[in-house]
Amino acid sequence: MCVLLCPAGTAWADDWFRGDLHAHSLYSDGDSPAADVIARAEALGLDFFVLTEHDTSLGGDPRHWSDPAYASDRMVLLYGMEWTTPLGHANIWGAEPFPYEALWQANRSRDARAAVAAAHAVGALFSINHPASAIFSLPWEYPVPDGVDAIEVWNSLYRLPSLNRWAGHYIWDDLLSRGRHLPAVGGSDTHMLTGWMSRFWGPGNPTTWVYAEALTADAILAGIKAGHATISYAPDAVRVVLSADADADGIYETLIGDTLPATGQPVSFHLSIETPGEPDDHNNAAAAELDRTVVRKLEEGSLQPANITLSAAAAGIPVYLAGVFKNGRLFRVWALAGRTASLTFRDIAAGPAYYRVELIGMPDVTPVNRLLYGRVIALTNPVYVDAE
Repeated sequence: MCVLLCPAGTAWADDWFRGDLHAHSLYSDGDSPAADVIARAEALGLDFFVLTEHDTSLGGDPRHWSDPAYASDRMVLLYGMEWTTPLGHANIWGAEPFPYEALWQANRSRDARAAVAAAHAVGALFSINHPASAIFSLPWEYPVPDGVDAIEVWNSLYRLPSLNRWAGHYIWDDLLSRGRHLPAVGGSDTHMLTGWMSRFWGPGNPTTWVYAEALTADAILAGIKAGHATISYAPDAVRVVLSADADADGIYETLIGDTLPATGQPVSFHLSIETPGEPDDHNNAAAAELDRTVVRKLEEGSLQPANITLSAAAAGIPVYLAGVFKNGRLFRVWALAGRTASLTFRDIAAGPAYYRVELIGMPDVTPVNRLLYGRVIALTNPVYVDAE
């Protein structure tokens, strides 16, 4: 862990772990044995993983946890179930096996509040799944109970079959704007390793990156609950991180998920993109802020990101658009060149407010898959500012 001044002045350079928080096997409606799904996740280099079988498929009995095949010497495995009702689904994650009886009773009675309380009573987290309508899944139709620990704003591919833009820019932003500090996660919702779906996505699409004190189940869950998470479209794809310097000492110690005091004074933010396996060479990167007029056109939809060069700038160097959203509105946008890059910006710390980032680019997939992936290739949880 980097506890002093780290590259680019951030205290959060290390200890990011990648994983997938939503997947299925033959224990519910997947097409492959648990051992095969785990092996695929291991081959992708994931650090943590969980099978979230539908509780309705198992009659409320999470027997996949006791399968000897549910094991890995390369990844931390969480213990999960998908709370599955006609009015919405949610993932339940624990660091170790936990009693499921009360959660199953809450399923039978269609009581989301009771399900949240039951999850917390056994030390597990409750995360709403695919909250917007989608082709293969149900939306979340319950009121969002107090105490929900996370929300899956990125399910499978960003554009289709899940309506993740609606989930993020309407459902999640609405909750955030009403003062709910609800962390976002992603999950592949993998069902097929060999069927037709496997041609388009699988484990790790998307990948949730969690900043944690250690690679343990408890630490990963604590990082998720704290909102110390960012999402990218694949395990080897670029990720984006936002942090802030709360005390003007040159160290950006306030991470996504954390809250700044509303001082009414300028505060500095640090935005960085990193690509796994690439050196942290920010000196060769370039960043240029887009004009306010261009930002307004992007927000209105009269200008599409595709109209701005996003392919190789020179010698195969990718170009991204990094958009900072403040209180749900597009605030500032930069063009970034390079597989690693960073920039800083300032704003007045007046609250309540929240800042989050979406990274626009060209996913490294087949042309057909690009239609499904869309242009959003990474996004962050917010940095919050306290109410004044």
